[in-house]
Amino acid sequence: MKNTISAVLIAKDEEALIGRCLESLKDLDEIVVLDTGSSDRTMEIAASLGAKVWQTAPTDPFHFAEARNAALDRATSQWALSIDADEVLSPDSSGLLRKAVAFTAHSSFRITFRFPGGREIQKRRLFRTSLYRWRWRIHEELVAVRKTGAVGDALEAVIEHHPKEGKEGPSERNLKLLHLAVVETPNHVKAWKKLGMEYFLRKNWEQAVRYLEEYVRKGGDRNPLEKSETLINLGLSYSGMDRIEDAVKFFEAASREAPDRREPWWHAAQELSKKAMPWAAIPFYEACLAIPVSRKPAFWLNLEPVWGNLPEEALTGAQAEVERAKAAYEAQKTRS
Repeated sequence: MKNTISAVLIAKDEEALIGRCLESLKDLDEIVVLDTGSSDRTMEIAASLGAKVWQTAPTDPFHFAEARNAALDRATSQWALSIDADEVLSPDSSGLLRKAVAFTAHSSFRITFRFPGGREIQKRRLFRTSLYRWRWRIHEELVAVRKTGAVGDALEAVIEHHPKEGKEGPSERNLKLLHLAVVETPNHVKAWKKLGMEYFLRKNWEQAVRYLEEYVRKGGDRNPLEKSETLINLGLSYSGMDRIEDAVKFFEAASREAPDRREPWWHAAQELSKKAMPWAAIPFYEACLAIPVSRKPAFWLNLEPVWGNLPEEALTGAQAEVERAKAAYEAQKTRS
């Protein structure tokens, strides 16, 4: 069928969320749900809302790409919208998606993806079913199976992420799958970064450094802003290991990678201040403030406080701390 759209999702034990998700998809032509081993009412709820439901036996270790491809194989429309049970297609987005795919030469579209708190990025979520497959065990991505057209933007359409309470943060399943992924598919470069960040969230600094440095060595970040963020996280990890000199080297490298970002200088100053080294922190606060707000890059990982009054307040505090230390030293000399 030409220019029809199937919503395609995989789900397991999502009875609390899947109804809200599927209700938001009711104006599309088809909803395909592949249940990957639920023990709750996920399948029953999905079927009651008109979804075409299949179930596969639970697999351990899980393979996200294989599951998504199995779901995609059951879609009958020309286009597929990939969505998860903890996501919602915003009102009016179904009509916008239909306009996007009508008489287009594009093979896929980026859609606005909105996180709690309002942060937005663009993700390729709408694509021609015959032209794409998923790959990688975890943090899977779409790849073309044959020559495709250009990627279009349907950014007025919005998918909102509403995760389960407590879902955000370190995941033991993700940790297990990422360890498996870097062994099975060492060329899946993103897995090295994701594994490093799992350890970063756990404050296991040694392991974070191990995998983040390997990611950098493999040339994982081509975007300077993203690379600067990885280097900042390496700096924070080294600081967590009380290796402040190494930390500063990574913050400086992050600044060289993205000179318009204040964050590298800010983190360097903050970590030096935490180590009771305000005299060393001052030049970094000054470097942070030397970058005008007009040069702020459009980057979702930029921290709003860094571009407000906080750096100036921190610099004033650091300078005052240095003056107090000098005064204490002079008083001690006078007494002796």
